[in-house]
Amino acid sequence: MIELNATLWLWVGAVGMALGTVPPAYKFLTDAESRGYTAVLALVTGIAAVAYALMAQGYGSIAVGGNSVAIVRYTDWLVTTPLMVLYLGLLARSGLRIYALLVVTDVVVIVSGVVAASVDGTARYVAFAVGVVAYLVLVYLLVRSSRGGRTSSPATWWRRSPRSGT
Repeated sequence: MIELNATLWLWVGAVGMALGTVPPAYKFLTDAESRGYTAVLALVTGIAAVAYALMAQGYGSIAVGGNSVAIVRYTDWLVTTPLMVLYLGLLARSGLRIYALLVVTDVVVIVSGVVAASVDGTARYVAFAVGVVAYLVLVYLLVRSSRGGRTSSPATWWRRSPRSGT
């Protein structure tokens, strides 16, 4: 029986993400109306493909205070999850204020995870709690922003003026 190790799965992830980058990249190049959406989607999967390829080659973890921190994975998340949140905000046509709140809150979630993975003792639990609270705020903001502002043409939302402040 073939033993499947972590490196193989990381390469599968890298190839899968790279293949997942092709459709939005193609649409980005061929459909001017949806360029804003497809750029975000292509960036998410393209960045993830690079991160998985780096991890498959043995890069990615550093020792911090006796703990192994998956720095490439956290960096990937720090860049791609705000892009995903931005994409959801674009779909909901959230205002600039909500975009900013969504992205900042998402960054707090990821940074809290990095801190929790890097420290021991009470500080770890405090960082974890901060991340949980930030995550709950993020979910609330996403649900709240998804309730309004839709139009009949999602492909053109990114070009329109966002609603002010809501």
